[in-house]
Amino acid sequence: MATCQTCQFANPDAATTCGRCGANLLTSLSALARAAGLPAPMVEPINEPAPVTEPGRPAGAAPKTLLLDEPRSSKLARDGRYGLEVTPPPVRRGPVARDQRKSQGTAPALPGLPGHPMNDPQQNLAVTIPATARADEALQPVPDAPQIKPKLVVLRGTRINVEYPIYEGRNMVGRFADKPVDIDLMSQESLEQIWCSRQHAIIHFERGVVAVEDLNSLNGTWVNGTRLPPKQPRQLKPGDVVQIGTVQMKLVFA
Repeated sequence: MATCQTCQFANPDAATTCGRCGANLLTSLSALARAAGLPAPMVEPINEPAPVTEPGRPAGAAPKTLLLDEPRSSKLARDGRYGLEVTPPPVRRGPVARDQRKSQGTAPALPGLPGHPMNDPQQNLAVTIPATARADEALQPVPDAPQIKPKLVVLRGTRINVEYPIYEGRNMVGRFADKPVDIDLMSQESLEQIWCSRQHAIIHFERGVVAVEDLNSLNGTWVNGTRLPPKQPRQLKPGDVVQIGTVQMKLVFA
């Protein structure tokens, strides 16, 4: 044992400084040996380990604060021999529930970033999304255009004022014999004088437009006193008079 001459503390034989007062034991032992006429004690120097530094940090700089996981940080906090400054892990705020975000209209928090402005309640402003249309305004159905019901009213024939309705699509005009027709004019002419062909003309009615087309009949189709060329539809307007054979009919929109 090496006794310190300053405080009389018993130090190990290999110690060079006093563990209590920090006095240099080599100097004290040399003085004591010279006084007693003995050779100075030979003490093997102890090489202290070089301090471990972090990569990229100059020697002597203060160590960085470490953010470790909870199990390891607790272990280091209990064991002080490592000489590390341990900072407790940051408190993480859980994400806001979907229903809560929808009701409050706020932006979602960013978990894992406690310092982010979006996680600050004072800076977390409400997000308003402009609506393109009011939700309580239901689409009103567009009212349909007034339906047109055209018809042909007989002005000249054996049966005056008889009405023939015109339906959507093609309406065949003629005399019923071996093929059916839509507008049968057999009862409008006498049996001694038949001028209407079996398939004389077609009345077209599509998208509110009425037109008449001659089917290359023998006696022709007339509109307001003008004969129509065959296979060329002619648009009609209310009040036009169509003549097929000896029968004259006026177009009327109901």
